[in-house]
Amino acid sequence: MIRLIFLTFVVVFFFGGCSSKKRVVVEKKELPAWYLSPPISNEKYLYGVGEGESKEHAIANALSNMAGSLSISISSDFQSKSFVRDGTITSMQTDTVSSTNAQVHKLRISDYQLIHVDEFAFQRVLVLVKTDKKKLFDSLLKDIDQNLLDIQRKYEAATNSNILKRIIVANEAKNIVEDMKNSLVALGSLQPKFDTQKYHTKISSIESRYDELLGLVSFSVDSNKDAKSFVAVIKSALSEENYKIESFADKQNQFHLFIESGTTYAKSYGFHIARTALTITTKDNYGVTLGSTKHNLVGQSTQGFEVAKENVAMKFQKKIKKDGLDLILGMEL
Repeated sequence: MIRLIFLTFVVVFFFGGCSSKKRVVVEKKELPAWYLSPPISNEKYLYGVGEGESKEHAIANALSNMAGSLSISISSDFQSKSFVRDGTITSMQTDTVSSTNAQVHKLRISDYQLIHVDEFAFQRVLVLVKTDKKKLFDSLLKDIDQNLLDIQRKYEAATNSNILKRIIVANEAKNIVEDMKNSLVALGSLQPKFDTQKYHTKISSIESRYDELLGLVSFSVDSNKDAKSFVAVIKSALSEENYKIESFADKQNQFHLFIESGTTYAKSYGFHIARTALTITTKDNYGVTLGSTKHNLVGQSTQGFEVAKENVAMKFQKKIKKDGLDLILGMEL
């Protein structure tokens, strides 16, 4: 009986081992002709092919491919992708290479037609898209005109606001027109006779407006004794926003920040703990309080109370980066 059981185990193990070494052959699959040799863009239509892990991803890449034909500037992030030899892909013929996944810089191509879609392999979808050049031109031009109109309305709404509010509006406008430059390149490519000069002039005016306003403003930063470690943090944050830092002076468009804090210390389970109540007050050059914010922060360290307080300053620096300029100024901008 024991011998029979042993022989059965050997037979099962032998055949099981053989089956585990069995080679799975994946059938060779040809890439579709429309993907290998897509239609050539002409006077009426633009074409683009793309691939991705899903249909949506593949379409996004196809639209980026389409935008590339318009000489559009694109940003790229690196992504692993299959490299195909001889127009085919098999389990034994795939290399992995570093490739760029192009994403269009705020160029909206929404009116497109999906011509072909092929679920070529697991998590690999191929697509071919096309768009009408005239419709794309009209859509891009409409977006540009609407953005410029929105910018003008925001400028007018902020006319009677303080200069900091006007700077923020101007900065938002500057970011919008930065993306608009790609659309102008596309318009020139779609219709070479179209004169984009007046739009470039408006963009230059919007960009210079921000720089001019920014150059008029400066900040002074002071604190009580306990808050000295926060002065450098706030000055650094203001400098990153390109604001000038100057000594206190009674001059127009200078804003004064005063930082006040009180810190209590405790020790628990081997940790030194610093609890800080922080208040930041913003005043204009007339001494009028424009805003104030309060923050309760806790720092800790195993190396003493001074290091725990430094930890508070580090946490406040992270909070500034997360919450932005309003946090520093104590103003609703």
